[in-house]
Amino acid sequence: MTEVKVSFYLKRNEEKADGTVPVPGRIRIRKSMIQFSGKVSVPVYLWDTKSGRATGKSKIALFINASLNKICVGIYFLYRSQPE
Repeated sequence: MTEVKVSFYLKRNEEKADGTVPVPGRIRIRKSMIQFSGKVSVPVYLWDTKSGRATGKSKIALFINASLNKICVGIYFLYRSQPE
């Protein structure tokens, strides 16, 4: 079975009026890559680039991380349910 990698990053050049930036994602399967919109925005000061998640235990950080985890679970579920 091929390894699937899902990662998230900030689109810093598209800052919104409220000071948040969109969080798009990438799915990598073998050598193919696809990008998608995560439909999530995060304040720049909460983002940890290394982990690809929001830092801290604030309600905002917990909500953002839960949303990103939900996206990951959905992607992995759909990938594993496909016949090889």
